[in-house]
Formats: sequence, C-alpha cells, structure tokens
Amino acid sequence: MLSLADAYIGFAEANPGLYEASLQKIEDSRLEKLSGLIVRLVVNQLTSNGYSAPETAIHAARGLRSLLHGFAVLRKQTAFELSESIRDSRIFATRTFLKGLKTN
Repeated sequence: MLSLADAYIGFAEANPGLYEASLQKIEDSRLEKLSGLIVRLVVNQLTSNGYSAPETAIHAARGLRSLLHGFAVLRKQTAFELSESIRDSRIFATRTFLKGLKTN
C-alpha cells in the first residue's frame, strides 16, 4: 500500500498538469474505463491486504485518495515549510489511516 501511495504522489509531482486534469469530470468512455480500472486496483489492494471488507472498500479507497491528494496539493503549493521530511509525514499518515481501517 505504501508503494501505491508513492506511485500516486510520484505521478502528481511528475505530471502536475495531467494530475489536475485527472480530477476533472470529462465525458470520455476511455477515461471512464481507465478510472474504473484504477479504482478496482485500489479496492482490490485494500481488500486483498485485509484493510477493508468488500462492502466498505470504496469508502476506504476514497479516504486514501483524499489523504494522498491533500499531500500532493499541499506539497505543490509549498505549504509544508517545516524541516521534517514530508515523505516521512506521508508514510506516517498513510500507515495511521491503514491501521484505522483494520479496526473498523
């Protein structure tokens, strides 16, 4: 799951314009299909790694996406000004989120 989080942030940082565009709702069957594949990948990872039951996995995926989106946006806006590692903060937050899922 941490690798998935790294890939999400890596994409957002390496492709800021494309990342912003990916957040827009565009009526295109190819994009909708790709979006569905990504959602299924995340849901599958959450369920197969024991973080979520199938019936709650979409909620867990939305929460994880929101967490990572926050890091991506705040980093882009240079809102993290303290000296502590942003990556370490993201790993901490992601692990904490995932541990919380296991208790639900």
